[in-house]
Amino acid sequence: MKPIVSLLVLILIVSLAPLKAFADTSNDIHLKDDLILILLEPYISKEIKQHFGELKEYDCAQIKSIKRHGQGSYLFTVDVKVITFEDAHNPPNYFVNITFTNNSIGGEWIGSNFKSKVLTAENTIPCSPPL
Repeated sequence: MKPIVSLLVLILIVSLAPLKAFADTSNDIHLKDDLILILLEPYISKEIKQHFGELKEYDCAQIKSIKRHGQGSYLFTVDVKVITFEDAHNPPNYFVNITFTNNSIGGEWIGSNFKSKVLTAENTIPCSPPL
């Protein structure tokens, strides 16, 4: 009888032991965002060049949102924001929002919904510091 009670107590203790939760830290989220931005960089530059007629440098790139198209799907929509500048961070600066989807054959990212707005001293947007 003692071995059965001991076994039940052991099972009870193991089942009630706290489980270690696996959560992304803030650093992990920033690293994932940075990786996504690096992979999207050629597409961001292509959309900026197509919109402005010339390639502009940009800074303050951030992922605004990521949406998956269906559970288990590898098709996504990613909203990105950047701030363009000329030369040594001189104006005119533009706040740019671009939506990308990879709903095409071959996994190419397609830019859509390009919006730009001139930034003035009154409506500047702070950048997130790089890691």
